Amino acid sequence: MVLPIVVMVCCRPGVVRAEKAISEPGTRAFFQQKVLPLLEARCYACHGPTGVREEAEPAGGLLLTSRKAILRGGDTGPAMIPEDADASLLIKAANWEDLEMPPDTKMPDAEVAILARWIESGAPWFGPTEDIEPITEPFPLGNRKENHWCWQPLAMPTLPNATDPAWSRNAIDDFIAHAREKIDLKNAFDADRHTLARRLYFAIIGLPPTPDQLDAF
Repeated sequence: MVLPIVVMVCCRPGVVRAEKAISEPGTRAFFQQKVLPLLEARCYACHGPTGVREEAEPAGGLLLTSRKAILRGGDTGPAMIPEDADASLLIKAANWEDLEMPPDTKMPDAEVAILARWIESGAPWFGPTEDIEPITEPFPLGNRKENHWCWQPLAMPTLPNATDPAWSRNAIDDFIAHAREKIDLKNAFDADRHTLARRLYFAIIGLPPTPDQLDAF
């Protein structure tokens, strides 16, 4: 007669509760063991506390050292929207969508998922808080649009007067000559055909021409 052997596996209740707490995104354990180490390892070199940052000021005016600082955000606006990870700039940056943060190496999907779960849970904060918050000024978008060339509408420019008409062959030459004359820089002689051919080959294919190709040119 063979007696069945019953194997009973018992787990201590405290261990089960601890493991469950670590897996629950809104708990202190999840934040302190999952979220905060990620922020410290991936973000604090640029957006961390005063003694951790590589620069005196946080990059982009953004601190990730408290819930208040993350909600306030930096130059590009709030870094997160609690309970909406997909719309949060922190998650978009970690996925290299609107921004690429961290800039050197993209975070693994599993790490991004941890931050997303935390934000979806309301992003509770259970860690130390940086007391010093940067004083940032609003981004001068109106001033940039008014003064920076990239915002200006397309228009036909006024051609500068060429002091050396014999050198200028087209409108681009006129602008080059005008800029050159302002710093008292003399024009270079035209390249001979041998030199010109080599420049073209190197610029277009990255290799020098063969003797036959030079002869044909």
